[in-house]
Amino acid sequence: MARAPLSKEEIMGVGDDIIAAGELLKLHGIPSKGVPDAKGAQRLLLAKYYEQSGTTMRKPGHGASMMAKALEVDRKRRNELLGLLPGVQGFLKSLERDVKKQLDMRCGGSVTAVLRGCGHQLKKDDCPILVAGESSAGKSTLLNVLLGAPILPTSALSTTSIICELKYGQHKMAIFHKKGPAFGSKLERVDLESAKNLEKLADMVHLKGEERERTSDYEKVEIFWPLKLLEGGIFIVDSPGVGESKMMDDMVSQYIGQACAFIYVLNSTNAGGVQRGELQTLLEHCRNKHPEEMELFDPRTAIFVCNKWDQIQEKEREEVRREIIRQLRKHWSKDQLDPKSQVFSLSATEAAKAQEVGYVEDDLEQLLNGIDALLPQSLRHKLAMQFSSIVNVVEELHGILKAKLHNATKTKQQREEEAHSTRVRLDKLARDADKVMY
Repeated sequence: MARAPLSKEEIMGVGDDIIAAGELLKLHGIPSKGVPDAKGAQRLLLAKYYEQSGTTMRKPGHGASMMAKALEVDRKRRNELLGLLPGVQGFLKSLERDVKKQLDMRCGGSVTAVLRGCGHQLKKDDCPILVAGESSAGKSTLLNVLLGAPILPTSALSTTSIICELKYGQHKMAIFHKKGPAFGSKLERVDLESAKNLEKLADMVHLKGEERERTSDYEKVEIFWPLKLLEGGIFIVDSPGVGESKMMDDMVSQYIGQACAFIYVLNSTNAGGVQRGELQTLLEHCRNKHPEEMELFDPRTAIFVCNKWDQIQEKEREEVRREIIRQLRKHWSKDQLDPKSQVFSLSATEAAKAQEVGYVEDDLEQLLNGIDALLPQSLRHKLAMQFSSIVNVVEELHGILKAKLHNATKTKQQREEEAHSTRVRLDKLARDADKVMY
């Protein structure tokens, strides 16, 4: 008699009963040696279920092609917008001094500097994804799960003490950047092909106990790894815990305005999941230290991950989620938070264990899909900010010249002809900019 295929209901019905789980493993020919508990048995049974059902599961790294396409579209649009700048800048050079001065006043500062800043932003090809959060929230564990590889060192006794930048490289390697005037720009390279050096990486990245009070000798470490997800300019930044010290918050603030995506990890076991004021303090700190770059940051393109969700009793989860959302709206953004697309809950530890036996948990799949949707939205927002700056200059200039020509001591026909010529040139610049965005 043919054995009936596994069902999810059957697997989850095992609960904490290790005997029932063992019988189900035996029934479906799954080796039970080394299975520690009913939860471990359920993972093996779920892996078998997905194998039998032929379900195409989303896995870490599968979004690489989608992200690469988003980056390519963004790069094309940036280059097109960048190509319009010489025309605007050339027009400005032909203006009389009083017009330039009036334009600067209307735009709130040097228009030349504004356009130069747009050019600088449009030329940026790198795409940092910043992962931040409170201490011991499980950022590094979550990142390893998202990447599908145990790259970043994790520890139950210590947390990340320096900025870790994960970048693409054909050879596994770490480059440590020493800080302070005594060190200058000295670099220290560590080959990560051997397990021994991976342990050395952990010792250098983590400071324990009292060591954390003296801070690390390193400013940051670049970790190069042959992951397709990291190709094309994307790199991931694992940061020290937010709120642990002003110095470490300074480190995080250097990235948040530049980031193409911002993932904030919460420890769900804390009261409310959101430590009071830390998010708000971080944003204020960033705005004070990097005001221009923070203008490029859109709060709607952030993702919040409620980690350690397995430690919340099932009957309390709905209430805890509501409280976390309430706190996020209070400390992050009241009107710019969409819980469905920005707030996710999972256990990074359980997700890692599921990966080990060959499947992806539903919670992780939802998060991966959310990150896929986040990146194009964030890239478009940053491009739109540069677009708005350029168009604003053109529109203000049009208004100034229109008024100037109206008051000029020329014949009506001469004023109309000059006004028409100016309007044609400026309208073309505006239309060309519109084509890039729309």
